[in-house]
Amino acid sequence: MTLDNDWLDYLNNEESCEGAVVESVRVSDKTPPIASTLYISTKTEIAFLNKELDLYNIFWRLPVTNYDLLESGFVKKQMKFISNSLPEYEETQNNLKEYSELYIEQQLLSKMKADIGAKKYKDVRKISIGLSKKDLLTNRTKKKGAFYNCFVLILRIETNKIFKEFHIKIFNTGKIELPGIQTHQMLIDVKKKLISILNVSIDSELAYREDILKNFDGIESILINSNFDCNYYLDRFKLSQILKYKRNLNVIYDSCSYPGVRCKFYYNAKTVNYSGIKTEENIKSISFMIFRTGSILIVGKCSEEVLRNIYLYIKDLLYEYYAEIEIPNVEKKEKIKHIKRVRKQIMIN
Repeated sequence: MTLDNDWLDYLNNEESCEGAVVESVRVSDKTPPIASTLYISTKTEIAFLNKELDLYNIFWRLPVTNYDLLESGFVKKQMKFISNSLPEYEETQNNLKEYSELYIEQQLLSKMKADIGAKKYKDVRKISIGLSKKDLLTNRTKKKGAFYNCFVLILRIETNKIFKEFHIKIFNTGKIELPGIQTHQMLIDVKKKLISILNVSIDSELAYREDILKNFDGIESILINSNFDCNYYLDRFKLSQILKYKRNLNVIYDSCSYPGVRCKFYYNAKTVNYSGIKTEENIKSISFMIFRTGSILIVGKCSEEVLRNIYLYIKDLLYEYYAEIEIPNVEKKEKIKHIKRVRKQIMIN
């Protein structure tokens, strides 16, 4: 086509499409994709012993296994020590001599020495004996503190020919916290191994108290972290309006302070059908966060049965309002996992 013909077509308000490039745009067919299954990443469990514990004496009597030995047992223990006099400090240092073959780390938290006044000496430090997998794979410069009324144990257990490490907090009241538990069988194995080592080490008859869990409705989990994906991008503002005005839920959405839609979901554990609305009967709550990419986090204290019922509620909601909240022409892309390089560490005992 010549330039003169193009000019005539322009004067006659006729446009030629010859040679034009038409971009293809994906049009949503409004068929909701299938959401992923619920994945429980970690659970923090609790247990109670039948006796109160003398943490100081028990700490020194618990054995620590050398990390390079392929054995189950405690590979690390950690506790905060407060010495109100120089003899107390020297006693602590003498006890450490028994672990000379293991890696020992002492973190000085505070120290005071004065010639006048009622308190003339005070030394506060966190002592760690042994190594864990986290110590070898992470290079954390900022050290964490420690509680006064508990000590921490890292228990290594062989499951399916693989060694796994579990973080355990034991309080002087006999309460035990077990974060990072994924399955109920894993909880049983950890509790069984823990109580057997404790009874042998301190020559006592410790046992778990199941009656105290009745005050917690029989729930051993004090915190559950779980997530799933609805497999489509969504409009967070439209979703927040639907949750607030159509479902009457407690919703907070401020993209400047938090990237997701936060919702506090109220429920009654005695029923099956949950509305999420706060009433006088359902005083318990759990939180969930929904992000633009379609990722959903469910966090809180509840049983696994309650968690799965809330998962079904959210999944059905996102399926029902798919046509209103979906962001079209955006395809989900798999995240590229980058392999993190482990920095070289030199540990000197």
